[in-house]
Amino acid sequence: MATKQIDEIIEALAQHSQVRDAKVLEWMQSDDIELQAAIVTLLSEHSSLVQPPLPGRDVFDFCLSYFRRCLLENPPEGEFTNNRTVEGFTLQNWFRQLWWNRDANSVLIDTIKRTITEVYKSGDERTKYTVETAILEHLFEELDIEAYFSDWKRDPDLTGAYERAHEWGRAHRS
Repeated sequence: MATKQIDEIIEALAQHSQVRDAKVLEWMQSDDIELQAAIVTLLSEHSSLVQPPLPGRDVFDFCLSYFRRCLLENPPEGEFTNNRTVEGFTLQNWFRQLWWNRDANSVLIDTIKRTITEVYKSGDERTKYTVETAILEHLFEELDIEAYFSDWKRDPDLTGAYERAHEWGRAHRS
């Protein structure tokens, strides 16, 4: 575990002190999932502490990679890490935020959709269940997002999840 780096992040968060971009980029090379979760927290909730700011695409790619990993691996709860269901729900919320300005965020939205699709197809039954219940069902509460995933209806590996999420979404639309 990358305890020293996590402690540095905790200290920066507690003191609202700046962290050099080079240091964050160095930390981002670690495979330690707890450190990755701490970095996601830093980048998503306290990005102004990272100076100078990291390029947006680097932040996006890192965070999406972390969520993908959580969905597939279901890490144990930690100080920063959450299980696949919680992180799946967080990914779903992130997708919705991007969707509000989908014209400007279409590339990012497409990338998240491809990642969700790949995770579903490559994951075990628990992973598939999490993608369906923590992500798709809630996304499909919005009819336009459900329509965006309509290609899932034509894929035999995805159609069942699409139909079940459709039923949930239909029952829970405002």
